[in-house]
Amino acid sequence: MRGEEPPEDWREWQTIVCVGGSTTRCCILDDERTWPWLLQEDLRRVNPRTWVGNAGVPGHSTVAHVVLMQEVIPRIEPDFVIFLIGLNERGNFDLEPASTTRAYRHHDQEMWTWIFRHSRIVQTAYYLRKAYIDKVPVVGNSWPFRMDTEPLPEPELTLPSDLHDLLIDPDLTKSNVRRMIELARENGAVPIILTQPLLYEDTPRWRSILDNNIHPRDGCISAATLARLVNMVNQDIIDVCVEEGADYYDLSSAIPHSEDLYYDGIHYSEAGAALIADSVSAYLIRRGFIHDIP
Repeated sequence: MRGEEPPEDWREWQTIVCVGGSTTRCCILDDERTWPWLLQEDLRRVNPRTWVGNAGVPGHSTVAHVVLMQEVIPRIEPDFVIFLIGLNERGNFDLEPASTTRAYRHHDQEMWTWIFRHSRIVQTAYYLRKAYIDKVPVVGNSWPFRMDTEPLPEPELTLPSDLHDLLIDPDLTKSNVRRMIELARENGAVPIILTQPLLYEDTPRWRSILDNNIHPRDGCISAATLARLVNMVNQDIIDVCVEEGADYYDLSSAIPHSEDLYYDGIHYSEAGAALIADSVSAYLIRRGFIHDIP
């Protein structure tokens, strides 16, 4: 996990594990700028003996989160598990090519990303520059992020009015979230679900901008359509939380759609991570989850 080493007197602390994908991991940010670290700082103002671990793994969806809940959480038994989920469920949409090799055809950034991922020489040069010239830590197998606002190169795909019709497995996300909640409770942890914020929203501006996170077999979709897909998943997750009586915080509604808060349409800038930490800490304190231990 990213973050501080766990305290030796574990049971004397309030402990939190944050689970999610790259938006939890915050690959492009230094440890002390990620939202889980800043969340820890915020909560320590209430209880100095609060520890927050960052178990985000880029690309992981609820399928992998279930495995983490089965294999990791029983060994450490934190008090809380916070899930920031929704975005990586897009792999369950019947839109992307069957091959794992995407069609990098839309613009030079996609070609650069393909080269970066397939060339050790390019990766090494990039990491050396970041470490020795830019003087910043290199974490994991990150790649360059960039704000893309490329216009749609062709008319957008016609999609069904109910986007649920695109799901390969209609019950996959919901059943996984139920299992995650169940596993947290079985191991004495309180599960707390956060919905996924995006820069994109369903507005005329973003309906004219190409989305580069989903690569359909034919045609293309807009950034606004990605927002609709993620919002649908967010609502499905909220529905499960209501059914299971699990706590959730609609983070996607609390974070503005401001370019100052994102490096690209998805991943948070330092300002975005700080706002998420403030928002989540305020929710936890308001709900009475964090309290001083005498």
